[in-house]
Amino acid sequence: MLTAEQYRTKAAEYTELRKAASLPAEADEFRRLEQSHLVMAENEEWIADNRDKINFMGADENCYCDAILTPPDRAFDDMWATFHISGNGLDNCPFPIGTKVKMRLLHNFHIREGMIAKEIGYEVWRRDE
Repeated sequence: MLTAEQYRTKAAEYTELRKAASLPAEADEFRRLEQSHLVMAENEEWIADNRDKINFMGADENCYCDAILTPPDRAFDDMWATFHISGNGLDNCPFPIGTKVKMRLLHNFHIREGMIAKEIGYEVWRRDE
């Protein structure tokens, strides 16, 4: 996962690409990517500032350190996060501000030469009573 600063740097790159785009569809796509990275930066900052308000736990407590056996070019992370939605900025959030939610997070990391080359994230949202 990138840091807030890295997301902002990437958003700035998309801003410049948008300015140089020759087709409206290109400009629209770069604007979408720019906004998405700015929201991700805000989310990273919120998480860093509110760690004490979030409860993270492994999705399968029978796994050793939440590890899932995978081929050498993949790594998975599977966990639950429980928190109150306190503001806008969570893309795809199906609940209003003030709702206590339990969200399952599954990350599929593609590994190349010992480094994360690609990350695919999945979210499953539930209301937590």
